[in-house]
Amino acid sequence: MDVLSSILDKLINKKVTGIFNLSSNIPIKVYDVVKSIIKGYGKGTIIYQENLKKNDSFLLNNKKLKKVIKFKISKEQILNYCRFLGRRLNA
Repeated sequence: MDVLSSILDKLINKKVTGIFNLSSNIPIKVYDVVKSIIKGYGKGTIIYQENLKKNDSFLLNNKKLKKVIKFKISKEQILNYCRFLGRRLNA
């Protein structure tokens, strides 16, 4: 949420108009996101997993966003945030 809020603040402050993909532009499997949330939560397991084909997922391109507001994020930052969410759920 902090990153999304920061992106929106920058777009509003620069008075930018248009359509933007608010994405990381980093391929991360849903499985990895869920595992990170569970790890932060401290317990639990994934009880259902469907094998997806490569074409069953998509990645939003955020080059336009990066160009306008100099946005940058890493896969590690995203997964760390997922662990943070897990810890908050377990609070």
